[in-house]
Amino acid sequence: MYHVHDNVLVNGANAPIVVGSPEWFSWLHEGSSTSFSLHQEGLTCTFRSERRGESSFWYAYHRQQGKLRKVYAGPSSKLTQEHLATVLSKVTGAVQTKPPGEPMVRLLLLGTPA
Repeated sequence: MYHVHDNVLVNGANAPIVVGSPEWFSWLHEGSSTSFSLHQEGLTCTFRSERRGESSFWYAYHRQQGKLRKVYAGPSSKLTQEHLATVLSKVTGAVQTKPPGEPMVRLLLLGTPA
């Protein structure tokens, strides 16, 4: 199975592909794989492609406490880094604390204030 970690699609046999790159959209459209898992900020879900007539659409799935949730993600052309993060938050029920695509910043202050 393919996995997306840190906005990079990885599978042992193939070169990594950056989410949102032309190679990413080509991989989504070629249809050689119909699913991938997304791991981001401690959350995980599975995206699956489903055909409706001549078109394919993606859905996100997440199981929590024995209950399976399904959220519409859209056509391949919509699966950008930002959109994947939004769908992940919806399907897992997580509350986003920062805009999608922005790095998380942690600030550690040492000493006493002046």
